[in-house]
Amino acid sequence: MPKHNRFYFLILFNCIFPHFSYTKKEFLCVIFSQKRLNFLSTIQIQNLTKHFHKNKIQVTVLKDICISFKQDTSYAIMGDSGSGKTTLMHILAGLEKQTSGSITADSSTSFACMFQKPYLQNELSILENVLLCKIISGTVSTNDYKNAQSALNGLNIHSMHQKCATLSGGQQQKVAFLRALFARPSFLLADEPTTFLDSASSTELLDLMFTSHKENNMGLVIITHDEKVAQRADEVYELQHGQLFKKDF
Repeated sequence: MPKHNRFYFLILFNCIFPHFSYTKKEFLCVIFSQKRLNFLSTIQIQNLTKHFHKNKIQVTVLKDICISFKQDTSYAIMGDSGSGKTTLMHILAGLEKQTSGSITADSSTSFACMFQKPYLQNELSILENVLLCKIISGTVSTNDYKNAQSALNGLNIHSMHQKCATLSGGQQQKVAFLRALFARPSFLLADEPTTFLDSASSTELLDLMFTSHKENNMGLVIITHDEKVAQRADEVYELQHGQLFKKDF
């Protein structure tokens, strides 16, 4: 969606739901998607560089990044805190702009994002949160509600008409994942999605993500510092001093 349309939507959304609390850029990224077509997408990143300026000093966070993300492959991007992992994901999702370099993909390629926090809307029910993208776009159907109910039941979330505040942290991230899945993205970008979860909840969420990647033909890019998480991906890369290297275990 063009940037000016996103800002127009944000103004409209604030008028309709003035009490919603969210980080605006990340929330916009969560709810927007495009129609997904039945062919595989590839994202090509060429010589991507990102500079920040801190106290009038230029800091290079990403330097000449070159990588291709294929829709039928899962990826893990590792790196220390502050290495630029989240910046790379934000650039991929269109939340930030690179200083130089290019990102190319077919016009039908769409993204859904998960963050460390689920960004659920407490004013809405659990079911409405899952279907938020379709509700806002006016495309939600009776069948969508049935499918969402079935998916929630499959995750042992049965009180789907209650508010999200009644859920545990692990359950909230599962709802955030279903919201992303129901947007039918070409790629799911997940930034440390298990950070605040216990071991059991982390395993359950990762099982869901990797199963959906295979069954729904959805590209998967996970930002993580956890080697156990990274080892589940088909390809693993590590950011070091702004550069991206393939990592073997």
